[in-house]
Amino acid sequence: MFQLFKLFIATLLATLLPLAIWIQGYREYCAVIVVALLIYGVIVYGFVELSRRRRLCIRECFFEGDSFVGRLLSGWGLIAIFYLVVSIPMWLSLLYFLATLSQSFLIILVIYLLFAMALYGWFKSILHGTIKMDFVPILAREWSFRIGAVVMTAMIFYQLLYAYEPIFLADSLAQTTQKATASIGSHCFIIDRFLRLEREGEAIFWWMAERGSDMVAYGWLSSLIWVGFLLINALGAVGLARYISQMVYLVDRILGDRS
Repeated sequence: MFQLFKLFIATLLATLLPLAIWIQGYREYCAVIVVALLIYGVIVYGFVELSRRRRLCIRECFFEGDSFVGRLLSGWGLIAIFYLVVSIPMWLSLLYFLATLSQSFLIILVIYLLFAMALYGWFKSILHGTIKMDFVPILAREWSFRIGAVVMTAMIFYQLLYAYEPIFLADSLAQTTQKATASIGSHCFIIDRFLRLEREGEAIFWWMAERGSDMVAYGWLSSLIWVGFLLINALGAVGLARYISQMVYLVDRILGDRS
């Protein structure tokens, strides 16, 4: 029981502390970019580790280890470059989502962390004795991530559709974007430009959806705008689910090895 409590506290601190530092510090300090890069590294590493494990399995089954293809499959370089690029939209969408996070969603985030830990532990228990021990934590992480990503995306979609009312809408698009970009910012130039560009894109969407009915008279065009907006936010949801599942996995591996 004490081990479970220690695991929960450690996971809670390790997971939420970087998020809290970004949320509380992005308005004032450029130094929080280091924390943002840490979150990015956690997301990327989860994808890279899984892909490399798969390639190692393929190499051991089909190729000689010292062959060119075998070395290529087991190398970190190409895998890392690919996921460094792929993870960027997910990471940026996550950072913007965290910067605009409501207080009520923070409570949901803690509950989701409990859910992710329980799901990870359950998958570990059912895979034990069936899968090689080296692969049990990785598969438990990936399966819990997939389920968690669906749950997180559903929660964010619900918040956007039913629990979110933009306060920056105005009669004209120019006024809307001006009010929107004035409602967010940072004393750090890089963070400020990033947040304002994201908020401007969000303002254009909401104005088109709420005020620009004449411009989106075609039903398919209006639907396309909604789908695009939801997909962009889904990237943030998937990024958050990946970050949390990876932190649960890392803390479990560290504490598990010591216990």
